[in-house]
Amino acid sequence: MDCSLLYAITLDKLEQGFLQSKNMIEFNQNIIANLSSELKKILQEHSLTSNEKSCKEHVRKAIADFYRKNGMSTFIRFDKNKNIEVSTVVRDPQNNLCVSFLSRWLEENKKKFRSKTADTNQTLSQEEFNVIIEYARMCVDFNNELLFRDIVKNAIRRTFNLNSRDGLFFTQLGAYFKIFDFKFVKLSNEIRSIQKMNSARLLDDGDRLKINAYLKKYDVNKMILESIEYVLNAKTHLQGISNISFSKNFLFFVTQDFRAHLEKILDGKIPSILQTCFAEEKIRSYRNIIFDKVADFVLQMVYKGSSGARDFIAFYNGQTIKNEDGKEIIIPLITDSKGERWSLEKIENTLTQKNEIQCKIDSLKENHQKIREVVNFIEKGILKIQKEIDEKNELLEKIDASYENKKKQIHNLKADEKETISLELGKYLEEKKILLMQVEELNLQINQKKLKKIECTQELKNIQDAIETQIEENQIRFIQYDMLVSALSGAIGGIKLEH
Repeated sequence: MDCSLLYAITLDKLEQGFLQSKNMIEFNQNIIANLSSELKKILQEHSLTSNEKSCKEHVRKAIADFYRKNGMSTFIRFDKNKNIEVSTVVRDPQNNLCVSFLSRWLEENKKKFRSKTADTNQTLSQEEFNVIIEYARMCVDFNNELLFRDIVKNAIRRTFNLNSRDGLFFTQLGAYFKIFDFKFVKLSNEIRSIQKMNSARLLDDGDRLKINAYLKKYDVNKMILESIEYVLNAKTHLQGISNISFSKNFLFFVTQDFRAHLEKILDGKIPSILQTCFAEEKIRSYRNIIFDKVADFVLQMVYKGSSGARDFIAFYNGQTIKNEDGKEIIIPLITDSKGERWSLEKIENTLTQKNEIQCKIDSLKENHQKIREVVNFIEKGILKIQKEIDEKNELLEKIDASYENKKKQIHNLKADEKETISLELGKYLEEKKILLMQVEELNLQINQKKLKKIECTQELKNIQDAIETQIEENQIRFIQYDMLVSALSGAIGGIKLEH
């Protein structure tokens, strides 16, 4: 056999192995690891017409060409036992074996995922991302995290037909899609333009009344609170954002999300620019509430041990810094309404004290809820038994009516017929006796349940008294925490930046 045939044989085995394998690791373990033994079998069955060195070069070239057309370069080594060792490097992050393996698996499992990625509200859930990422780990055999992310991004883009403007982002809170939306970009540009001017000049009282009329059936306060929560949890991450960037972007992100909610309600009814003016004006009027929410969020992150949140708070120390244009920015101190400054140590002590009491109160409330559920269960049980008693009483009334009717008949009957009626009357009395005993037993069960309900009701009262006592005795701690939230809120919202 001319060893030039080894090129075709080797390439065919690699291509068939790619089709048979589920992922890169399986391909390496089952195909690459066994390639040398497979080729040795072929060489044992056929005599060579070329020298061994030439054969190795044909095999080497086939392996290199296979990986090259699959976006990877290789280093190929033959050891002293003529075993083949292959080391690979990904050269094309968009098209390579790893992306191909993952794309194939995604395509096979596509129906399991919500694939409407063209709609920003119908993207892959975090749980679905976790499943994909977990499987993707089996499609690679390297530890380069940035390259791994590129492979995941490109496989998802290929499978779900995303374009180059769509993004897949990895954050500490997980992975998420950002689908490029021209309309969303337009709205964002509108918001930036409005923020540079006084929106009141564009939005008159008639416009406000009209918009508020359309929003009458909606809870606007809840919508804004949801926007704040969404931005805090999904778009701003204290571990990876500077305080200045936060100040520049946070209100914009909240306005952006709230404006998106308005779009769904007001689209086609109110001009876009007026919707944006309304959103900007509304968010500005909620400024204090928004930064109170931010302060509370950051403080709870500190309590949970977040170093990023702690560094975020430590930033507000009265320093003067320069922005990118060289302009000075004065960073506020965390100072409360009494003019007292809050140090990190004081903040952490107040957090600990407040949360210790809050944990006790939450535990009492949890017990209260559990006992309340027991009471509800008892009440349902009483109603069920009472219904059964009512049904048996109805049956007793029917038995009594039948009994009286039979008694009236007995006087006009012959002796043998009277005996039959007497037997029937006896049966009625026996049935009535059984029913009365059952009713008595059921009433006993109700009384037992009512006693249990009284015990639970008293326990509920005791717990409620304990909650009120905890609140009353520790009121100063809650007042201190509220003062801290207000002080931190003022510092976070007090940085003066020009748009």
